[in-house]
Amino acid sequence: ELAIQTGAGAPAVITFTDGPIELWNLRESEDASIFDSHLRRYLSALTGLMNNDIVTAGYIDKPFSDWLVRLLELTLATDEDLKNLREFHPLRGVTDRWIFGEEKQPLLGPGERSAVFGLQSKSEKEYKGGLSLHFFYINVSADERSPKIARVDIPRWVVDDQKKLEVLHAAILQQCRIMGSKPYPYLLHRAHEIAKVSLEEKQQVDQMLQLELRRRGGEIGDLSNKQSAKDAQGRTSF
Repeated sequence: ELAIQTGAGAPAVITFTDGPIELWNLRESEDASIFDSHLRRYLSALTGLMNNDIVTAGYIDKPFSDWLVRLLELTLATDEDLKNLREFHPLRGVTDRWIFGEEKQPLLGPGERSAVFGLQSKSEKEYKGGLSLHFFYINVSADERSPKIARVDIPRWVVDDQKKLEVLHAAILQQCRIMGSKPYPYLLHRAHEIAKVSLEEKQQVDQMLQLELRRRGGEIGDLSNKQSAKDAQGRTSF
């Protein structure tokens, strides 16, 4: 809502999510209906951003994904290997971040980004058309000797507009430069600073969880002596 309100008449508005823009799929749990409800609201919000021409992206710092590595493994697979592809991992342990940011011969120089890839996942059918999920890797470091590779998740409507993609690329680098030798989008850093959880708020959430556990017949154990001693010291934040 804020992005749409701000975007009226603005040349460009960019929103960031800390982490992937794909919601984790919990349909196999007993709360599948709750997840579906949240997913519908989330997809509606993404559609609102798309319809209002707002750029959005998910920023993953120090990613451990191996999606590109998996593509490379497929090129090595024989017909026999393809019959049991789940067990075929000749490059197990290698990550995409290592490939793009290997210190001696990184594929991405300072400020460079990779090609844009389409994301295949179990929830792929939920993100249709302009919402379909894509990603690229970017070296946010300004130091050739120390690559810092991040993954950026983006929807199709950003991929299809070269200008939006370039503006997003520039904004990520500008935000990361603010943080100096520890490149990370400054606005996400500020969001973490502002989103402080007080001890009182944590205790309220704990009480809500305990009540729900009791309602479902679960058992609530006592606090450890160590934790009880900590709480007795007048802590004000968590």
